[in-house]
Amino acid sequence: MPAVSSARPRSKAPSPLRSAGALQITSQAEAYATVELALVGHTDTVPYDPNWTEALKLTESDGQLYGRGACDTKAFIAATLTAIENIDLEKLKKPLALVFTADEEIGCLGAKRLADARPFNARYAIVGEPTSLQPMRAGKGYCLAEITVHGREAHSAYPQLGASAIFHASRLINRIEEIAEDLKSDARADFDPPYTTLNVGLIEGGTAKNIVPGECRFTLEWRTIPGQESDYVLNL
Repeated sequence: MPAVSSARPRSKAPSPLRSAGALQITSQAEAYATVELALVGHTDTVPYDPNWTEALKLTESDGQLYGRGACDTKAFIAATLTAIENIDLEKLKKPLALVFTADEEIGCLGAKRLADARPFNARYAIVGEPTSLQPMRAGKGYCLAEITVHGREAHSAYPQLGASAIFHASRLINRIEEIAEDLKSDARADFDPPYTTLNVGLIEGGTAKNIVPGECRFTLEWRTIPGQESDYVLNL
């Protein structure tokens, strides 16, 4: 569930959320179309190596703070909450929203749910993604496809009676790698890397070592530079 807080002038009534580090949450009717600035971050992280035993513990070394997700975007969230708690909200001329979503790393699920709910409109937004403190006015798009390749099972002693889904998938993945190289020619200097990137991150298939696989599944994700349609890669 995405968490949405809207910073408004402090009321005299105590807020039960303030002790938990949050601000009072406005009603949907009050928040809709009233927010001037949204500060946006996400609360989840990518997986970490189990050998990194202190991944979830904030560790200081040489003046730097380390931990899984420290810069993406937990430091931003911590800085935002600290700043909000140390300003006089009565001096705010227009409402400010804090938007912290879940499951960003696996498809922006929290952000999608928030977009569907549309609890408010924000005139401006600052997204706390790590950019080496360089302001960015745009980000790459994100697309994900789950691809299933079908073949025909047979005993591995008689492969001519079947059709290997893994062999077929490997040829398709080779083509995807060629497309990834071709996309490097369409670049925008304000991104690093400056072109649309492709990645096959997961692959699985087959049922046994001595059976020609009848099915192979893999995931393809691509991150598009602005100006490219979401299905641009699929049409190549």
